[in-house]
Amino acid sequence: MIHAFTEEHGDFFAAYQEGLERVSNRMSLSVLSHEEQLAFWLNLYNIIVMNKVIEEYPISQTRSFRKDKDSFWYQKSTLVEGIPLSLKDIENILIQNWETPLVIYGFWQGSIGGPRLPRDAFTGTNVWDILQKNAIEFVNSNRGVIPKKNRLEVSKFYEWTKAAFKNSDLRLLNHINQLAEPDFMGDISGLKKISYKYYDWQVADLIGGTLYTGAQFAGGIRADLFLERTGDFNAINKLPPQALEMFREMSKEKALPKLYTPLITTEECAPGEACRVETPDPEDPDQ
Repeated sequence: MIHAFTEEHGDFFAAYQEGLERVSNRMSLSVLSHEEQLAFWLNLYNIIVMNKVIEEYPISQTRSFRKDKDSFWYQKSTLVEGIPLSLKDIENILIQNWETPLVIYGFWQGSIGGPRLPRDAFTGTNVWDILQKNAIEFVNSNRGVIPKKNRLEVSKFYEWTKAAFKNSDLRLLNHINQLAEPDFMGDISGLKKISYKYYDWQVADLIGGTLYTGAQFAGGIRADLFLERTGDFNAINKLPPQALEMFREMSKEKALPKLYTPLITTEECAPGEACRVETPDPEDPDQ
């Protein structure tokens, strides 16, 4: 919900990055365990991306972030143990020092097409569990892999992180086969070709990087859900897919009244505090 961030949220994320950098410049990362070092690098990588998205917001897509070797991904955007590093440098450090492709699933890209951003920060205790879950989710989604007749079409994210697979299509195929869920993917064991085909650059924000007023946004959600139920969903599909998916799941849990259109409002909250969504009572005419 980057569109809902206040200046206080932005200050919090900036301070988070500065705090990680201070730690790394006051002590050697070598005193941390191998898992804690991995968690540190992934948290730093992701907060750098988050702060860049906040800086550029509102934006609809992130293609310019890694357009070429002069773009943000290659710029020295952090200082670790006195050494200037870019996001690409951090990717290389992790791929070279942790010899498992699982590390790439901690690289949040700020866009829908990449691995998801975990709800919790990485720690030495949870890092491998989160990476494994992220890997399974990404492979078994149309963001990661799409089986075709005689090949696997995969995200360009795998092309950017091909070093994690020793630059081998065969290693990537074996990796995908290990993580693929047959119920979703079907039988892909006979597919021997990889095609680095697609990527969704849309910013990973609930409303797709566009600023809406609360009432307009709520009305759009309500209309889309209603038309989907009546079979005329495509007539007013103006919300990005991740938003529609979330509200579909919400509507399954609690059926929305057919004739009542709620005005959904969100309370302002500081980082770390609970936020809640308030829906007016349809029985109260004064709301």
